[in-house]
Amino acid sequence: MALLSVSSPGQEKILSRRLPGFPYVSFAYRRVGADSVTGKNRMEWIFVNRTDSTLTFSYRLASGPADTVAGRVTIPPREKCVAGWLFAGDTLRTVDCTDAEFKPSR
Repeated sequence: MALLSVSSPGQEKILSRRLPGFPYVSFAYRRVGADSVTGKNRMEWIFVNRTDSTLTFSYRLASGPADTVAGRVTIPPREKCVAGWLFAGDTLRTVDCTDAEFKPSR
């Protein structure tokens, strides 16, 4: 999985990954701070649907073996989905996407 680093002035570094087997989805994430109660890192991620169809797929993100988040998302054509969660690690080491379903636009 290739890792690309993009930084904006005054913002945390945004890390983009190419997802093998999912060329129609762009993925990026960044650390946006730390939770004051748990001390865990707040991570924000973005999936971008680069197709002309509505796309539904399952995903799993992990910063370590016991530190995972999983979900299923539906994204309209040429749109993005932004989400976030608390992770103990400061990078997302695993990004898996499966079970893609396409629904043609009308």
